Amino acid sequence: MNLENISKQQLFREITELMQPLYFPVPYEENNIQELAQQEYKLFCKVISARYGFDNDKYILAHNGHSLFDIVHDDVICELRSRMRRDSYLLQSETIRWHLVALVRQAVVRAGGCLGTCYKNVGIHHMEYSSADMYEDVPAVVFQSGMVCTAGGYESAMLYDIYLASDDILMCTLDDKYSSEYDIPFDTLLLESMLDIVHWLRFHSFLPDTDEPEWVCEECGSSEVETLAWVNPNEDNSFVDFLGTDDRGNNWCHHCEEHTGLALFADYGSNQSSLGD
Repeated sequence: MNLENISKQQLFREITELMQPLYFPVPYEENNIQELAQQEYKLFCKVISARYGFDNDKYILAHNGHSLFDIVHDDVICELRSRMRRDSYLLQSETIRWHLVALVRQAVVRAGGCLGTCYKNVGIHHMEYSSADMYEDVPAVVFQSGMVCTAGGYESAMLYDIYLASDDILMCTLDDKYSSEYDIPFDTLLLESMLDIVHWLRFHSFLPDTDEPEWVCEECGSSEVETLAWVNPNEDNSFVDFLGTDDRGNNWCHHCEEHTGLALFADYGSNQSSLGD
């Protein structure tokens, strides 16, 4: 049957059959939900066009920019949006993922743009490293390769380098069981692998031992604090007062739910000990 001859109801039904039962957008925000719905709609149009041997681009050119699929566009978008769900666990894991990516990026920047995790190369790729000095605990990582021949699309490899590409994307060089090297974006690694890498970087002093906050509430020790401070616009927005520590009314602790003083995290523990004495 010719695609131009099928009814709107049949076209909509065939498209809905291609949809996933549920979608879990990350982040769960209006712009991202709308973008995901539009991407899925375009994909469905291509699949249906291929199914019927229909040239949608040619049709659009011949009909002043209008597509044959326009008649179901709004209904498809509405149906897609009705299948969108907010998964708090997924959103939390993505927050953790990007925090770990930021930590690793910090370590790579400090290392001069490239950090070896197999050979002890710093600032240069391991292929340019003249020494054979290696780490004894080379990290193994798991990533989603998308290859059908792998278990669930996942594959493991040894991590050789983490580096910043020319477009500032954080990349990593992997060496698989066939001794084949290839580069993938670092953020495509599994979350557990990222955690292992951050631990490895801490162990080898490429990152601090912990992610201790600089400032905490002097009453409860929470790092969920905010401060209001005046700035001088003529001095690169430098703080005029000392982060509001001289005026408790400028600070707010979300845990205490009141205005409190701020204390350096490094001093907080000792201050509490002295109060106990």
